[in-house]
Amino acid sequence: MDFSVVGLTGGRPFSVTADHFRSLGGEAVLFDPDMICGPAHLLSAAEHAERAFSNGTNRSKTLATEIILYAAGDRQISKAMRKMNPKDPEGPVAALIIGLSDLRLEAIGAERCDHILEASIDKARALGIDIYGKGIDPESLALELVAMLEIEKK
Repeated sequence: MDFSVVGLTGGRPFSVTADHFRSLGGEAVLFDPDMICGPAHLLSAAEHAERAFSNGTNRSKTLATEIILYAAGDRQISKAMRKMNPKDPEGPVAALIIGLSDLRLEAIGAERCDHILEASIDKARALGIDIYGKGIDPESLALELVAMLEIEKK
């Protein structure tokens, strides 16, 4: 499957954003950008979720929800959704786009703003990652969080 990650701003309800990508024939999984430690964090979550469906080890009924579980590093759907869903309904979002290359952002007044995806120590802490004494960058720690969910499932 084709996945891409973008940061979006523009002050519109996130339901409008999700509906827009659906109308183009794709799908968007939207996240609170304060919980995303770089584009690789979401791409890794998507790849793990896709593999879980291929192997029959998925915990959820939809790929989007499985991606959220992996991105959160959590096995409980309700907890992962609370953690990862955008907190401000009209604020910036991190979007994992599935199956689209032409995003047509101007149609919804959105602007691409990928710097909101940058990893930070504060974001790693918000995800619940213990960063002390590891000397590893926050994006790598987020990838470790995603991979650990795979191990916990076994």
